[in-house]
Amino acid sequence: MSVSVPGFETFQELLQADPYFGPVMADLDSTKNREFFLVDSFLFRGNQLCVPEGSLRLHIIKELHGEGHVGRDRTLQLVRDSYFWPTIRREVDRFVERCHVCQVAKGKATNAGLYMPLPIPSQPWTELSMDFVLGLPRTQRGFDSIFVVVDKFSKMVHFIPCKKTTDAVNVA
Repeated sequence: MSVSVPGFETFQELLQADPYFGPVMADLDSTKNREFFLVDSFLFRGNQLCVPEGSLRLHIIKELHGEGHVGRDRTLQLVRDSYFWPTIRREVDRFVERCHVCQVAKGKATNAGLYMPLPIPSQPWTELSMDFVLGLPRTQRGFDSIFVVVDKFSKMVHFIPCKKTTDAVNVA
């Protein structure tokens, strides 16, 4: 029984003409080459089919990536599981970068820009930071939170005990 795949009659010729696989094909009979072997005119590296330069590489990447647009790393793994060529990583990277579906789904990462430092006050008590510390245990006088006031110039801090029910009118 023999298997014939239309369009693959010239596969061995393409391998021999390939700049990477040509020398490998010429060196197959050598005892030094144990990494590559031929099976029915197809060159294998382990269990990976060696694919010569041409549109077949793009077709393989397109088929495997199109199964779910799984991203660069997963597509590379899927291709490497069954196929080999020397520029496989670069070609998968390039394909996934140009995949319209992936780019739309991924969205555009925006750079927030540089952080802008806050201006330094020129004198004490002109700029303040204020916050409440809540959820503290109740004291004997009934205070259960602290109002914290920080002077941005001197970094001086005031801790003012208050009650959780204290509103803005009472704080001011």
